[in-house]
Amino acid sequence: MNKKLTKLISSLLLTTMLAYTTPILAFTKEETVYSKINTKGENYQTIVSTHLNNKNEEQILNDLTDLINIENTNGDEEFKLDGENIIWNANGSDIYYQGESKKELPVECNIKYELDGEEIEASEIVGKSGKVKITIEYKNNDSHIVTINGKKQTMYTPFTTIAMTYFDNSQNKSIEAKNAKIINDGTKTIIAGIAMPGMQESLNISNKKIEIPSKVEITMETSKFEQNNIITFITPKILDENISFDKLNSLYKKVDEMQVASKQIEDGANALKEGTTEFSKKTQEFNNGMKQFEEGTNKASNSYKEIDNGINQVTKGSKDLKTGSIELNNGLTALSDGLSKMPENIEKLYKGSGTILAGLSDNKETNEVGLVTGVNALAGSLNETISNLEKSLTTMKTSCEEGITKLKQANSALNSVIATLNAETQSVQIETLKQIVKQNEEAIKEYNAKIQYINAQLKELNTKKVEGKKDISKITTGMKEVQNGVSELTSGLGKLNTASNTLPENLNKLVQGSKKLANGTEELNKGTTALSAGSKQMEQGLNTLKESSKILTNGSNALTQGAETINNGSIELAQGITTFNKEAINKICSYINSDIKEIAVRAEKLQELSEEYVSFTKANENTAKEVKFILITDSIKIKEEKSENE
Repeated sequence: MNKKLTKLISSLLLTTMLAYTTPILAFTKEETVYSKINTKGENYQTIVSTHLNNKNEEQILNDLTDLINIENTNGDEEFKLDGENIIWNANGSDIYYQGESKKELPVECNIKYELDGEEIEASEIVGKSGKVKITIEYKNNDSHIVTINGKKQTMYTPFTTIAMTYFDNSQNKSIEAKNAKIINDGTKTIIAGIAMPGMQESLNISNKKIEIPSKVEITMETSKFEQNNIITFITPKILDENISFDKLNSLYKKVDEMQVASKQIEDGANALKEGTTEFSKKTQEFNNGMKQFEEGTNKASNSYKEIDNGINQVTKGSKDLKTGSIELNNGLTALSDGLSKMPENIEKLYKGSGTILAGLSDNKETNEVGLVTGVNALAGSLNETISNLEKSLTTMKTSCEEGITKLKQANSALNSVIATLNAETQSVQIETLKQIVKQNEEAIKEYNAKIQYINAQLKELNTKKVEGKKDISKITTGMKEVQNGVSELTSGLGKLNTASNTLPENLNKLVQGSKKLANGTEELNKGTTALSAGSKQMEQGLNTLKESSKILTNGSNALTQGAETINNGSIELAQGITTFNKEAINKICSYINSDIKEIAVRAEKLQELSEEYVSFTKANENTAKEVKFILITDSIKIKEEKSENE
């Protein structure tokens, strides 16, 4: 009878333990590492519970292990141990076994107690009163040397630790916690803290920008200090396995293309500025010459009475005019050749702005994603990550509810056994079973508290999701405004490109006009010769020359003003594009290609380290899929009160 009772109690205890460790996902091999640690955080016993999920209902399962004192915890299947090889006669069933491990844990825990500002040992603080501070600090010992942007860097497997404990409100008040959530149900206060040791170093983020916690701090006012067990859950699976970094890489490529195109536009604008400056200078020189010519013809007309005395000078002047017109024609021809490349430069400028616009917009033909869509895609990835976290919290809640159900079932069975033992008057077994029932009831309360905490986390996560959508909306709106600005710039450059195509033709007309001017001065020279024979004809010729010089001077003034306008516009355009390139394009490119790109590369590497950490003990290739750690810290209780309970 006692042997059967012992087996029944063992089964019930196993059911209770599995209720605490119900896996969220089923894999080929899963490990749950239970470590008992003292009040300083030092590990003194490690038990590894292993589940071999026999999906194909194999008769024999070959596994690897470095555990000692191995035993089957959920069946009668036998095994054979040959060194590190362990062979199970599974008979088509799943295998649950456990054993002890002497290996060091990947995450180290250190616990420090302070009373009224002075550090104190745990054995001395029990039962004391005053202001207590508890610091639970975690250290990540699982480091790796990886290559980031061509440099060797130290990174750590991304372990996340969740520490939970509770305090009696009748003995403690003003309970506060850093890097933790507090749940007060009126009779007790539950602390749930989170830490990510090694994450600050892995992401290479200054703690002045953001501090990633590696410890949990608890403070309180106590009248009689006692502490329950601190339960720490540790997992390397912090990152979503389905995160894709391809869209970020495409975004970086577009940013580089945008920066190159923006530089091309700036170079083209500067070339245009230099060309129009030279053109404006030459037209000003021509205009000065025309003013001198007009002044000369006016003086010749007004001084007609002296024309007879100066006829020879006029004849000589006409020859000089002929020579000047030829030089003018040659200068305009050279200017036409020099400006022939201006439309080509404007064309490059126009195409460069189009490259920027293409980088911002989607390309349907090549299926390339633009910067605006890339930002939206990133927002979608963030929303998906939040949704996955909500699913994980919901799954944890379901696991807690299942654990409550199993504990209640276990208590029901235990109460039945107690009733049977009452009839047989076995008082020792009855007291043991009642103690187990009481412990299960406490566990049910803890599960309910966890469910309340998870509900609060889901509510807070939903609030953050709404706030995140607002922030992403602001970013998307800003990127669209940049896109509209570049589109307007491209449109303006297109018009300038069209107008510049007619410039060579107009210059050619001016050259032809200068040729006619040269021919006219030839006729003028003949006229001055004829002037010697007839002053009347000379008077008429001078009047005609005076009117013609006015028309030519007016045309020269208009040409000079137009050249100056084009020059001023090209200077403003070059300055504007240079400013836009430095203050907008370069800043955007620098931001995306520095901080965001660096963090994204490190996050991708952390994802790889997370996926690679699947086993604490030995395992055959492709069999181990998941491992999690549960650290149980010794409680601190007043010995006298323990004796009374016993």
